[in-house]
Amino acid sequence: MILAAIQKAQQFPITERQLALANLFGAILLVVGLAVYARLFRRVGENGGRVRTDHLQLPDLLIAITLILLLALHAAQAFLTIAHGAEVVVKHELKADRILSGGMFLLLPAAGICAFFSARQVSLRDAFGLRRVPMGKVPFVAAGLILAVLPVLMLANVLMMKFFPAYAEPQELVKVYKGAVDEGRFDIIGAIIFSATVMAPLAEEFLFRGYFYPVLKRLIGPFSSAVFISVLFGAVHGNLLTLPSLVLLAFALTLAYEWSGSLLVPIFMHAIFNGSNLLFMWVASRYGIDL
Repeated sequence: MILAAIQKAQQFPITERQLALANLFGAILLVVGLAVYARLFRRVGENGGRVRTDHLQLPDLLIAITLILLLALHAAQAFLTIAHGAEVVVKHELKADRILSGGMFLLLPAAGICAFFSARQVSLRDAFGLRRVPMGKVPFVAAGLILAVLPVLMLANVLMMKFFPAYAEPQELVKVYKGAVDEGRFDIIGAIIFSATVMAPLAEEFLFRGYFYPVLKRLIGPFSSAVFISVLFGAVHGNLLTLPSLVLLAFALTLAYEWSGSLLVPIFMHAIFNGSNLLFMWVASRYGIDL
């Protein structure tokens, strides 16, 4: 997909042979990635997951269900807007402080839940396995797991663009970012990078993987909980084009959490994924690559 976009820009001519080799290489990476996650899935199934649920009580179930319902309503509203063909006007003059304040949407309930845990004397370190994987290894484990799932996500996006071209519309924040790169708005660029690589991974992983998943895991089991939370994660982003890839990403993040037992692993995976996407969009904009 990347090579095809570069070829379309007509700045780096690519021969059919080179394109065929690139596709073969991509197919190999896809097989390797599927093998890696199939192995993780099998190991979790055989040995059991490492995500703790013993610290959760009835109040956690009520809080989780309330937040899930609110997020589900938000996602439903976004998709109803799309279904009715309503267009959202994107303002590239959006200020950096508004972008950062938007990132607080999920950080505030996450902070509230942390305070609730502390009031009950629940150790965050133990509850989220923050010591299970040495900190020095976390970035490398996360990078390897993201590289393994990336070909699957790219394939999902390619299939969506091929079979559902009407939905080939990027997320609104992506439009803002591309506009800011084109206009040299470094305040907007910096705010989006910080929000996408720090605020979003911390807040979303804490809520979806660290809280919602173990609460529902205790209620409906690990697999059903992982599927439900993955679909919810994809839906709240409100974009039909990226919905399948985000659902797959969320399932991979949940599996990585169960395998490692450390919430730091999916947090770093999420940050690396968002950061690499922003970097690629920056390069594409600078070289005139039409994605």
